[in-house]
Amino acid sequence: MCYPSRLGQVKNEKKKMEWWIFVVLGLAAFLLAGGFMLKKSLANTKQARKVWALVGIGLFAVGLFQGGFLDDIVGGISTETISDGLTIGEAEDTSEGIQFTKELGASSTVTFNSYTGSWGGAATKAEVEPVYTIVDKDGQIINSDAAANTSSTYVGDVLDIYATGAAYYFDPIMDWGVDNQRPTLEIEVYTVPTTANMDIVVYDETGATALTADDNANKTSDYDGPALGAGETYPIYAKFETKVVDKNFRLGAICTYYCGGEIDDFSLEESGWTEVNIPNGYLTDNFYHYDDTNTSQACSYKKCYVPSSGGYLDLGEWKDVKYQFLIDTDDTTQPTENGDSYVGAVYLDYGCELNNIGSPTCDWYKHDANNDPGAIGLDENPESAGYNGLDVGFCVEPF
Repeated sequence: MCYPSRLGQVKNEKKKMEWWIFVVLGLAAFLLAGGFMLKKSLANTKQARKVWALVGIGLFAVGLFQGGFLDDIVGGISTETISDGLTIGEAEDTSEGIQFTKELGASSTVTFNSYTGSWGGAATKAEVEPVYTIVDKDGQIINSDAAANTSSTYVGDVLDIYATGAAYYFDPIMDWGVDNQRPTLEIEVYTVPTTANMDIVVYDETGATALTADDNANKTSDYDGPALGAGETYPIYAKFETKVVDKNFRLGAICTYYCGGEIDDFSLEESGWTEVNIPNGYLTDNFYHYDDTNTSQACSYKKCYVPSSGGYLDLGEWKDVKYQFLIDTDDTTQPTENGDSYVGAVYLDYGCELNNIGSPTCDWYKHDANNDPGAIGLDENPESAGYNGLDVGFCVEPF
C-alpha cells in the first residue's frame, strides 16, 4: 500500500477522461439510432413508447456520467486508515519543490538538527552533533551510541531517541513516528559542564559562615573543623553551583561517606530526597584521605540519595542548591585533628547510556558490570578523585 502522489492522480484522471469520451460517443450513437427508429415507427404507438423509453434511459445515463455521480461512487473514496494510525491518501513533500510517492515501508532518511546555546536567542544558538542511540518499534537499535545527523529507517517506523554521549544532555524522545521519506527532527540539547565549571562551598551550622579551608599540603580534606565532642550531632550546609554560561548539570544523585573511628554517620538531611541502595561496582571501592602527616585512611561511600520525584534536578547556568548534612560523632571518642576521620559527599549527574545488554537506560550510573556514575554524562570520577576538590565533591575533617 502506498501514498499516491499528485502525479499519479493526474494520470488516473486522464485515463478516466478517455474512458468517458468513448462512453458518451457510444450513448450519442445509441440516441441517434433511437431517433431514426422513432421516425419510422410513429404510426405504431406501442413501438414508439418503447423507443421513447430507450431514449429516456440513454439521456438519464448521460446525465449520470457527465454529473460525476458514478465517479463519486466508484472513485470518491480517497483515503484509508491503517492499523499504525497512518492515513493513505495524498501526501506531499515539498521541502525541495519535489512531489514524490511515500510508500509505507519505503526507505527513509531522518535528519537530526540539534541545537545548544541560549534557546530563543539566535545569536548564540549553535548546531551540534550529539551521540545518539536510536531504537525502532521492534526494539532493534538502528544507531548505537554514535554521533550522526542522519539515520536510515523506513516510512511507518516509530523511534525512541536517546542522548548517550558525554557531551550533551537531552530528554529521551519517545514514540516519534516516521511519516515520510525525508523527515527532520529538531532537538533542544544542553552542553554537559566540566568539573571545573562546578563549585562547592561548605558552611557551619548557621548556613552563613564558611568552614575554615585546609592549608596543609599533605592533607586531602577541603576543610578543617568544626570542633566537635563525642556523641554529638552537628549540621553543616553545602552549596553546589553551576558556574558557567550555557551549560547545565543534571543532578541525579548525592552520595555521602564517612571514615575513621571518630564518626558514626554522615547523612543528607533534606526533604525531597530519598535514600537508595548503593550499586555494586566502583562506588563500593575504597579511596583514601591523608592527614597532615601523610597518614592514609581508607574510605568508601555509605549512602546515596536520589530526587524523590525521580529523574534529576536541572542546574542551569549560575543555578545552585544548598542542602543540609548531619555529622554524627562516635559516642565515646571525640574527633581530634589528624585523628584520621573524614566526612564528605559527591554530586552525580543523570543521563542515558547503554546497559550491559546494549540497550539504553537513563539513570545516575551506567547499568553494567562496573555501575560507574562517571560513565553517565560528566565523568565525576567519584571512586578516585571526585570525593574532594570543591567541584563535584567535598571533604571535611572534624576535630
